[in-house]
Amino acid sequence: MGFPFLAGFITKTWIKYDIPFESKAYLYNSILAHFNCLCRLIFDRVVSLSKTKFNQLRLLIWQIALNDLFQSQKLLLICL
Repeated sequence: MGFPFLAGFITKTWIKYDIPFESKAYLYNSILAHFNCLCRLIFDRVVSLSKTKFNQLRLLIWQIALNDLFQSQKLLLICL
């Protein structure tokens, strides 16, 4: 009995009609809590990834700008 539950073979109708109401309340609350945790985890990872990529992109643009500045005639104009 435990193996199909862990393997994900339970159908929606089995959950809907074969367990008592009190168990449904616990089940739905645990599903909601699990969904909330997963959404928060995904949101945190997306925010972290976007901050990291944004900082890397900003650093790359800054390095390109500095290289362009020192390799061109723009440095002469700034010094004058």
